[in-house]
Amino acid sequence: MRSIPTIQQGDVAYVELHERSLSGALLPGSRPAQHELAAELDMSLTRCGKRCAGSAS
Repeated sequence: MRSIPTIQQGDVAYVELHERSLSGALLPGSRPAQHELAAELDMSLTRCGKRCAGSAS
């Protein structure tokens, strides 16, 4: 039986930041507020982790 990969919440945050960067919603060099991003993604800052701290690039 194949195992189903688990998606980590930090990866979800990374994908969201990446998508915002590609769409132009997150401008190059901008640093989104960690607490706002964590709230939008319904996760704690700990779960959001380093992905929320940096840019999507």
